[in-house]
Amino acid sequence: MTAPTLKDWQQERILDALSEGFGVEDIAERTKWSVDAIRQFVFSMPVELRREIYSTETPGEGMVK
Repeated sequence: MTAPTLKDWQQERILDALSEGFGVEDIAERTKWSVDAIRQFVFSMPVELRREIYSTETPGEGMVK
């Protein structure tokens, strides 16, 4: 089964949430979007971009408590 395709605005919200320190499962839970679609989007990004997004995270800031 193929994961649903995310719209551009959804991808933008995911990027914002990732840069704030939220994980894939957190984003899926909060948005009610498919965790598989989010995971597929995140892992389709170039490795360098993923590193940049995750490296901007300050430990403890923006994380779900």
